[in-house]
Formats: sequence, structure tokens, C-alpha cells
Amino acid sequence: MNRRIGKLCVTLLLCIGLTGCWDEVTIQDLYYFTAMGFSYDKQAKEYELYGQVIDVAAVAQKEEASSSKSNSVFGHEKGESPSIALDRLFKAMQMNPVLDHMMTVLLDESSIANLDELLDGINRNSAIRYTINVLGSENPIGDMFQTTGRISTSPLNTNIYQPNSNKRGLPFTTNNDMRDLVRAYKSCPCTVYIPKLKLNENHWVGNDGKRLRTPIFDGAFVLNNGSYAGKFTEKQLEGARWFMGSTHGQTITLKKRDRIASVLQVKRSSNDYHFGKSPTPSMKLKLRVRAILTEYDKNLAENEIQELATKEVIEQIESTLRLARSRGVDLFNFEGHIYRYHHARWKKMKSGKTNFAELPVELDVKVHLIHSGKMKMRKS
Repeated sequence: MNRRIGKLCVTLLLCIGLTGCWDEVTIQDLYYFTAMGFSYDKQAKEYELYGQVIDVAAVAQKEEASSSKSNSVFGHEKGESPSIALDRLFKAMQMNPVLDHMMTVLLDESSIANLDELLDGINRNSAIRYTINVLGSENPIGDMFQTTGRISTSPLNTNIYQPNSNKRGLPFTTNNDMRDLVRAYKSCPCTVYIPKLKLNENHWVGNDGKRLRTPIFDGAFVLNNGSYAGKFTEKQLEGARWFMGSTHGQTITLKKRDRIASVLQVKRSSNDYHFGKSPTPSMKLKLRVRAILTEYDKNLAENEIQELATKEVIEQIESTLRLARSRGVDLFNFEGHIYRYHHARWKKMKSGKTNFAELPVELDVKVHLIHSGKMKMRKS
């Protein structure tokens, strides 16, 4: 018994000399990649990689929030493949690079055509998970990583890192992570939307008189049947947004005799597809929108507002349908729906080389005012 107690005492004494984790690395001794961007030079057949590195320790300190000090830098390198470019950039770094905190991948238009190779190169890295954001960029990637004049000095408080945070400025689709992209791109002949960012310097000015350059969402890059189909603006996609995108917080502007009559804000919407097989294949689109009044013309009755709003939404959908047919792009993902729910018929239509963007469409749209409080306020 005494021998056991002696051994225990010796062990405890030895533990005093231990200093904790022998392989501990301080946060300042690591380079944390938080975002990457890719561009492709078709002539040189090279990828250009951009990597943004953020000083995590500085961002985490509350006192830095009111400082003008920059907490991020970015670097770039070229290579015949994404992994070669990344390896070359790693070799040029002064401290150990870490990809465990990657949050976003930005793709410009030139790289979308090489999406297969990009996805393969990115997802083979075990540190990068399928929950990272995948976004498009209308501007050069380097410019996106040099956004200036942030209202909050943390570089993490932008649409690049938090795309779904501003409910009034949501991207075209809020299903914008790597998992959603791969599932839609690889598992079915679905239409894929990659939300597109562009730099905006038209709205905010700092105390120094300089305009703020901030990234905002405007439309999307579209892939159709596994191929890049082009970029589309927010205005061009407003009809497809009711079925393919996010609608919460969107406004419906009503006009009467070429002047604004009322403005509605969407609180929620629901949609449904119905595939008609005979006499010829066709689609029926059902949409129900619930909205509130934000601006009101006292000369309009509630039923008139609902009728005008329904007409406006129908015009938006019909406009995007015309655009889809003119460019041969299935912007409403009709093929994806038929593939999932009417597979046998899809195979027959596919073998007959059906252009799904040209299917006849019937619309069933209704807009309902949740409440008319502002109308009652004006009348009192």
C-alpha cells in the first residue's frame, strides 16, 4: 500500500514540471485563409488564385472594431491547375498557412466554364468543407478583396462572408453553399444559380469625403445542363426569383397612369409546379404572395391594389419567360422538376431533344394583402 502511495506521489511531482501542450501554436503564428477567388486565363491556360488572409486575433478584439487599422491582406498566384496555384502561393508565405477557417469561394465569369476542375481541386482539400459559401463576382477578384470604407472595420462583415445576413439585400438564392451547388450541379439536369456580387460605390460616403466601395448582390451566373449559360442581372431574373430565388423583403411597385400608386413589401410567398402531359407537355406555375403596404394611394381600394400587384408579378414572370426562350436557357428549372417527379416522361422528352425552356406555361398568380393598416390610418 505504501509503495503505491509513493509511486503516486512521484508521478504527481513529475507532472509539476510539465508545461501543458508541447505542440501549442499561438494564433499569431498562423495565416488563416478566410476566402479564395479564382479566375481563368483562357489564352495562357492558367488559373489565377486569390487568397484573402485575415488577422483573426485583431478582428476578435473589441477595441479593434473602432480602429481604422486594416485586418486583412490578399495574395495571388498562377498555375496550370487550382492546386498548383495554391501550392505556389503557400511557398511564398512567411508563416504556416491554414485553410480550416475558409468561409467563401469567389468565382468570376472566366472560371465558371471550368467549374468541374475547380470543384475537384477545391474539394480534395480536407480542410475545406461543403458548408463554405460559393459566390460569383462581376468585378475582378482582387478588387473584391480590396473593398474600402467599411462601416464596420471587420472584413468579415460584408456580403462576401455573410451573404444571407441583410434581409433587404439577399442574394438571388440563399442556397449558396458548396453542398447545394454540388448537389444541383452533379446529381440532376438542374438549373444552377451562383449569386453574383458587384462593387457598388453609389450610395455611401465616409467622413473623409471618399465613397465607400461595398459588394452588393445583382443577379447570378447561371448553369444549364452542366454548361455555363451566361450572367443575368437582378432585373432580368425578377420573374424567376418567385420560383427559384428568395423573395422575403422584396418590393412590388404598383403604377397607375404612369405614376407610382402604391408600394408593397413581400412577407412570404409559396409556389408550386404542375406538369401537364397531354395533349402536349406543358407547365402550370402556381404562386401565392402575401404582402403588406409600405406606400399607399388613397384613391385605390384594397381589391384594386391586389389586382394591380397580381398583374405586376405576372408581367415580371412573363418577361423572364420570354428572356429564357430567346436565350434558350431553362431559367425556371422545368427540366429539373420533370426529371425528379416524372422521370419516365423526362427520358422520352430528352431523347426527343425537347427544349424545356420553350414549354407552354400557364400562370396562376394571386397577391394577398396581409393587412391594410396603412389604408385605415389614412382614412381616420
